[in-house]
Amino acid sequence: MTTFMSLVGMCVLLGIAFAASTNRKAISLRTVGIA
Repeated sequence: MTTFMSLVGMCVLLGIAFAASTNRKAISLRTVGIA
């Protein structure tokens, strides 16, 4: 359960960062997915 909550937290943080980004096309989804 702890691992699941950690993954959810990471997805939420990435979602917030993506939503707040002013240049979304510059974000490489492949790089983000690997991280």
